[in-house]
Amino acid sequence: ADTFETRDGRQIVPGVDRECSPTPPPLCGEGVATPVAAGSASLTMTTTEWRFDPATLHLRAGQSLTLSVTNAGAELHTFTVPKLGIDTGPLQPGATRELTFTAPVERGRYDALCTFPGHEEAGMIGSVVVE
Repeated sequence: ADTFETRDGRQIVPGVDRECSPTPPPLCGEGVATPVAAGSASLTMTTTEWRFDPATLHLRAGQSLTLSVTNAGAELHTFTVPKLGIDTGPLQPGATRELTFTAPVERGRYDALCTFPGHEEAGMIGSVVVE
């Protein structure tokens, strides 16, 4: 298609309109933890008040990995992915817990949250993407 002008004077240039796209654009690595090896990986995550850093973890289906979660906040936090059975349990401020598990073979996006009352509502949510 060629560039054209709409009735109200806007210039339309052919291409992908990411603002109106039904699928979000790729994250391009920002805020995403990437596994370090094909067979197994070590990932790190930090919890602070009302967020996980990174907010999204990307795993390979069937991959063995160790996730190290550190509470850098001033309150108790958890990192919990209910559908995958991943849960750090309560983490005291300054504490680190390592979880070793195998990613499911079923690909998909799984919700993560802090299970303390009010933390999810305050924005302490994330996701685990199995690719």
